[in-house]
Amino acid sequence: VDIVNDHTPQDTATDSIDNALLVSTANCYVSPTGGNVWPYDTPETAAKNIADAIANAVERVILLPGVHTGLPQVTDSATANNFIAIINRPLSIEGTENPFDTVLDCEGGGGFMLKHPEAKISGFAIYNFMTKANTAALSVVDGVASNIAVWGKSGYVPNTAYPITVSGLMTDCVITNVIRSNNAWSGKGMMSVMGGTVQRTKFINTSIGTA
Repeated sequence: VDIVNDHTPQDTATDSIDNALLVSTANCYVSPTGGNVWPYDTPETAAKNIADAIANAVERVILLPGVHTGLPQVTDSATANNFIAIINRPLSIEGTENPFDTVLDCEGGGGFMLKHPEAKISGFAIYNFMTKANTAALSVVDGVASNIAVWGKSGYVPNTAYPITVSGLMTDCVITNVIRSNNAWSGKGMMSVMGGTVQRTKFINTSIGTA
């Protein structure tokens, strides 16, 4: 945007403001094979990086099937934990009916944090998470996580933090192939629920070791 102050013909000043206008779209797509063409509003032009779609979407981010990799981490200032995404505004991130069809590979980092009552995620798997320090698979501070798979490899052992913390709502989810063995035990289990609700959620091939 150029700003021109033309007070008199002899007194003219011009200045510029970068990023003065923010152009967004209601729905953005993300795909491992997307064209990565802004504003990411069709499956063909889908972003390859979920962070780009989140920054541009007003209402929904739609994750297309496949294994999503190379996802950068962002840090939550309150906890210093790292996640693929921190949703702190009204926004829905939606995948597929079968969450295992749409896989977000954390590559040892954190998964998702929800920090708004109208933040929602559904329909994808959070995979290969939190072998690195200062990470968590899923933190629902506020908002709703539904039809999410928290999926470790066979015999998967995360770091000593809680993989999942819930103060909002977690419903119709599955936690599978996550092992808390003795050498990973630090007085913590699989999930911490404080003031939140967890319902219709299955634990499959998952175990907690003893001190």
